Amino acid sequence: MKNTFNKHIKYFLRSLKGKACFAIVMFCFGLSSLQADTYHDNQHFSFWLNTLKQSPFVLLQKNAARQLGLMGDMRAKVELEYQAMNHASHEVRAEALYALGRMGSMSSMALLQQALNRETHPEAQKQARLALDILEKRRDYIEQLKEEKK
Repeated sequence: MKNTFNKHIKYFLRSLKGKACFAIVMFCFGLSSLQADTYHDNQHFSFWLNTLKQSPFVLLQKNAARQLGLMGDMRAKVELEYQAMNHASHEVRAEALYALGRMGSMSSMALLQQALNRETHPEAQKQARLALDILEKRRDYIEQLKEEKK
């Protein structure tokens, strides 16, 4: 694996004609992956959270809710809960509901049940049901693991 990786790097470096590109590539490889991931994760989180809160475009807010759910960062939970219950667009509410399920926070189950009972749009109801199913499966799995430990 390492030899294949080295061959690809050597080929890539040979294809670079300028020394500036070589310096950039070497700098990128020199970064600590943990620090880079943390930095970029925080940048992405901030971007998507601000997009969800402030974008005037429903499609961007919908995508932001989806991305925050996929990231699974609990710092977004309060904003997702707020959007799931209060946003004017059913599309954003639906994505926020599903994102809460993907995040896996059991404390969101009551809010999801409340949203399911209150929601009038079929797509948002469907996403609330899916989110509840995800959390119920997670709860059942955790209980099963606890029983196996005993």
